[in-house]
Formats: sequence, structure tokens, C-alpha cells
Amino acid sequence: MTRYEYDKLVRNKIPEIIKSEGKIAEVRIAKNNEELLIYLGKKLVEEAIEYSENKDITELVDILEVIFEIIKINNITYKELDNLRNRKMLERGSFTKKTILLAVKDK
Repeated sequence: MTRYEYDKLVRNKIPEIIKSEGKIAEVRIAKNNEELLIYLGKKLVEEAIEYSENKDITELVDILEVIFEIIKINNITYKELDNLRNRKMLERGSFTKKTILLAVKDK
């Protein structure tokens, strides 16, 4: 029997899906929100890399799911997050002008 090691956060139904394929999923539950936030951070990076590599729009769905869980743990509503996004956009701009920074030189 081959064993594949992962140690990563997965969606709630993944163990059931693995079982339906005739395999055994070894799982545990995050001890607390602090540990969960660590795994959510890793998952966010994983999904961002996957999107960067294959441009599959479903990876953006996974990124949003991770973000929604992070804001829920931090007792922030989606509206509050969007307000923060708008404030940052007003202060620093958005990406609509497609500006690519090549270098910065001292005078």
C-alpha cells in the first residue's frame, strides 16, 4: 500500500471523496484558530501559485474561499473587507492602468 503525505488544509468533503474512491484518508482537525490561520495562509499561497501557473479561474474560487474563512476567523465581514479594499485603492490606486514597475533610482 502506497502512502502519500500531505499535511495541508483541504475542503470539508475531500475525505469523503477519497473514501468513495476506495482509499483511506488520514485526517485531523486544526487545534485552534491560530493553527487554522497558519494552514489557511499556506493554502492561500498554494492556490495563488496554482492560478499563476495555469490561469484556471476555479483557482480564484479557492482563493476566495480561503479569504472568506480568514475574515470569518478574524470577525471581519465581507463588507468591512471591501471597505478596506476601497480605502487602499483610494490611497494607493488599483491595477486598472496596468502599470509595471521596472526600477527605482535615487536622484
